Amino acid sequence: MSEQQMKKQKVADYIRREYGKIIGFIRRQQPASSYYEAEDVLGDVLVSIFQLIHLGSLIDNIPSYLYRSIKNKLIDIRKKKETRETLRMEEPDEGLIRFSDTLRRIESEAERKVELAELKEILHTALRQLKEKQRAVWMGTEVQGVSYTDLSRRLGISTDTLYVIKKRANDKIKEYIEKYHTKGGTR
Repeated sequence: MSEQQMKKQKVADYIRREYGKIIGFIRRQQPASSYYEAEDVLGDVLVSIFQLIHLGSLIDNIPSYLYRSIKNKLIDIRKKKETRETLRMEEPDEGLIRFSDTLRRIESEAERKVELAELKEILHTALRQLKEKQRAVWMGTEVQGVSYTDLSRRLGISTDTLYVIKKRANDKIKEYIEKYHTKGGTR
């Protein structure tokens, strides 16, 4: 019997004698694991130990090496589970969604915010180019929500005239936005 075979036999004998204790140790370290998961952990650790023996590595203290390897394996399993759980998010309406979906949604929201900010800037620039009366009528009706009747009384202008002023303001704003887009976004 070669030295490698003797080492493998020592490990196998130890596992046979201490099998119940080893499985119990694994289950205590990872309480949620089932009997079969504990066996899988032990199997993975044994494969790595036998590979090391086959490659000629010296393992002086089999029990301590085995238990340390099991602990390391359990840490790796926990890290993988934590990583998977952090890549998922719970949303009340959508249930579990993938991280990539969340990332796409965030990017989309960010793009919408940038577009909205750009639109606001374009609108503010267009409004600055209006005549004072046009700007007052447009802001009063569109932003402040003042009725044409109330605005007519405040400004001392007939409602028909307000309609005309508002139409001209809308036309100028539309014209500015069209020019902005045809020039490729330069003012």
